[in-house]
Amino acid sequence: MRKFTLLLVSAFFAMGMVSMMLTNEETIAKTKTKEIMLAHNQPTEHPVHKSLKIFKDRLEKESHGQIKVNIYPNGQLGSEREAIEMTQTNAIQMTKVSAGALESFSPTYSLFNMPYLFESEDNYRHVMKRKNVQDAFFKSTDDQGFLGITYYNAGMRNIYTKDKKIKDNKDLKGLKIRVQPGKTSVDLIKSLGGTPTPMDYGEVYTAMQSGVIDAAENNETSLTTNNHGEVAKNYYYTEHATVPDILIMNKETYDSLTKQ
Repeated sequence: MRKFTLLLVSAFFAMGMVSMMLTNEETIAKTKTKEIMLAHNQPTEHPVHKSLKIFKDRLEKESHGQIKVNIYPNGQLGSEREAIEMTQTNAIQMTKVSAGALESFSPTYSLFNMPYLFESEDNYRHVMKRKNVQDAFFKSTDDQGFLGITYYNAGMRNIYTKDKKIKDNKDLKGLKIRVQPGKTSVDLIKSLGGTPTPMDYGEVYTAMQSGVIDAAENNETSLTTNNHGEVAKNYYYTEHATVPDILIMNKETYDSLTKQ
């Protein structure tokens, strides 16, 4: 009888352990994958997209599959402003945008649109590496529902035109020049004598091709990986602004992550 009782207890214990294991497996399965939607407006050939792909691969590997990142390039989910607003509401969890697009969400970011803020690219890198500088920007949108995670060097911004050759600032007079939506960018082009035309980045190619705008201002990759060089034949090195790209994340999603 004792042997039978011991066998019975052992069987129930084993069944309990199996049940606990199954329950734990079910729990792990339920919490195993946290999906993050990450949007940006660059093509897949762009250096930023390639870096985000590395970020995705490393995060998925180092979280042991607990976090999965789905990247939506080429403005698939909308303009930069639309992507920021979706990140605010947690419709998507992350997006990469120009710091200029964040000006209307936090006046702090308008600083980057100030002309000739940095003495050189080396000076820019030196300043941006400082944690207190990063925190001043990244944490300035906490009350807006998102925060900055990191920044990307988006190069120095210059003016490029469809037809007209630019020799000095006087040649900009009267030109319809695409700018990022934001007061600081508009004021800059006005001060140079041009006619600022706020427009989403994804519309620049066709707008220049059709003559809606005469020029735009951005870095060299706009001509190469974004193909603006097919319609813009003149590049004027004003180097008037160094505006970083910012990777932002929904605050609720960020706060839900473990410290690790």
